[in-house]
Amino acid sequence: MKIAVPSDNGKNIAAHFGRCNCFCIYTIENRKISSKEIKLNNFTEHGGKGSKAIIHKDNHLQGRSHHSHGPVLKALKGCNLVICKGMGFRIAKDLKNIGIKLIFTTESSADQAVKLYLEGKLIESNQNFCSCSH
Repeated sequence: MKIAVPSDNGKNIAAHFGRCNCFCIYTIENRKISSKEIKLNNFTEHGGKGSKAIIHKDNHLQGRSHHSHGPVLKALKGCNLVICKGMGFRIAKDLKNIGIKLIFTTESSADQAVKLYLEGKLIESNQNFCSCSH
């Protein structure tokens, strides 16, 4: 099993899936973390923006409109689960359509969130979709 967690520094869970600086990809064997890979986010439209993204009056980034999620779907191929704090409803739908389960949480630490998930103790938050025009 593989679990992806969007992050800004390889440790925390980013506030917004598509604006994270990287993804922590955990490989799970026998219900334990066997490896962790950091994959830089150079494949989403907003990648690497972190919390410094510039939001404009239409609640979206300058010069961006509806964009393809193909590159991020390809980058997360093989993952079974995404643990995150929030994302746009379109990417959530696209991830679900390729069989990736989503869990929204308020947990701050990526490592701790995965550990809690594996122990069956991760507290899920209400679905947290951003209000942008994704």
